[in-house]
Amino acid sequence: MRSARILIAMLACAAVVVVPSAVANASLAPDPTPAQQLPLGARPYTPNVLHDQAYGPDPAQRFDLYRPARGAGPWPLVVWVHGGGWVGGRRADTYPHIQREVELGRVAVASVDYRVAPRYPFPIPLQDVKRAVRYLKANAARLHVRADKVVIAGHSAGANLAMMVAVTPGVMEPPNLPSALRREHSDVAGVVSFAGPSDLVGFWKHSAWGVPLTQQYLACANVQAGPLARRRDAAVATWLDARDPPAYLVLGQLDPIVPDETEGRPLYAKWRGLLGDKVVYDVAEGEGHVPWRINMATFESWLAKTFGLRFAPAPAAAPK
Repeated sequence: MRSARILIAMLACAAVVVVPSAVANASLAPDPTPAQQLPLGARPYTPNVLHDQAYGPDPAQRFDLYRPARGAGPWPLVVWVHGGGWVGGRRADTYPHIQREVELGRVAVASVDYRVAPRYPFPIPLQDVKRAVRYLKANAARLHVRADKVVIAGHSAGANLAMMVAVTPGVMEPPNLPSALRREHSDVAGVVSFAGPSDLVGFWKHSAWGVPLTQQYLACANVQAGPLARRRDAAVATWLDARDPPAYLVLGQLDPIVPDETEGRPLYAKWRGLLGDKVVYDVAEGEGHVPWRINMATFESWLAKTFGLRFAPAPAAAPK
């Protein structure tokens, strides 16, 4: 029934969408934060990287795998989903908070690309990320990662996709999977959202770029008049229930693209109401759409607990 409802909404909303070139080509991210503001506090490092690995037949279905420079694993896995308004972005854009965990030898990170709108609207990008999760699990032994300890994370539109993967197991799964991937599942142990839009029912009203981005992603020429069912199907809260995994949600206090009061707090209240203190909400005060200054101690404690592991303490920073 759920799949049939989604198909009807897609057909009703299908239309040619004219995308302003300024929005289609924008990165949605300001200039990188100065290095002294990042939580790495450390020397550059060289992880063990597998580049340009295929998880599907399309050229966009690729990932890079970052593993600790020392050790043989298997490591817990963070699947990273880049942002870009569902219309762009690249897998090279990973978050330093996540790469820090590779540097410390705690996890491996698989950063995935996926097909994007407007050519590939919802739910195709979501299905691609689910396929990537299945592939990584199916090939865990070869890749030296743990299929039983997978957390998904992302920024902006990638965070929306990460949350949707977490709350829709068994729904909107990728079609035409090979047998090895059909035997796996896309469920995850936890999800981390950095500035992820959650309420696609009203995102067009609340966000500085909500109308053009939502119209592209949902393939609706007029999102205000488009079928409400399609917007609900792309909204995280629609699918939330007590079986969903723990979540760490980060929003920038001053984010004009993904406002805290409409895209963060309502979702947090509902998710925490279902799972209690397994759900953490971290508001980066004074920050915008790329929230850097999060509470790293709280984040790393949540990550270790979600993986069911005890992380070794980070080394002390070298004296200046």
